[in-house]
Amino acid sequence: QADRILIAAGCGTPALLAGLGHPVPLRDAPGMLMRTNPLPPVAGPVLASPGMDFWQGTDGRILVATGTADTLTTAPEVAAERALDRLRARLPGLDIRLEHLGLWHRPIPEDGLPAVGEVAPGVHVAVMHSGMTLGPIVADCIAAEVLGHSAPYDLAPYRPGRFAHSGPSSGVS
Repeated sequence: QADRILIAAGCGTPALLAGLGHPVPLRDAPGMLMRTNPLPPVAGPVLASPGMDFWQGTDGRILVATGTADTLTTAPEVAAERALDRLRARLPGLDIRLEHLGLWHRPIPEDGLPAVGEVAPGVHVAVMHSGMTLGPIVADCIAAEVLGHSAPYDLAPYRPGRFAHSGPSSGVS
């Protein structure tokens, strides 16, 4: 029993919503998340570029997110090395080494826009790419709405009701 439920389950969202009759059709976009060795400060906030996003943490490590075709067609270690080569080309002169490699599945609503809001009385959903960068803003919006206030941003274009024409969600494609 709960007064409010927030479904923020990434690619698992369609399965959790299936019984409610409120589809949020998603594409499953495989990707890699890599962490480098600590480096001197070289990057500001998130730097987005074709095929790769990266940002540097306060500990000096650079987090690299990529979703290239290599993710599906190449051994993970080979794909990671190719991605690191692209990073090295963008940040020449640094001794960039891989410390950690993770494979992940990014949930992308079928129209590419976040899906945020109430899908049934007391049931809210938040699913998007990129949750890492949009998460804090979306959390503020959902928290305000759950508490009965207006969201601090206009969420009209991102409401999950726009998928009502899709019929029951069959999961991730």
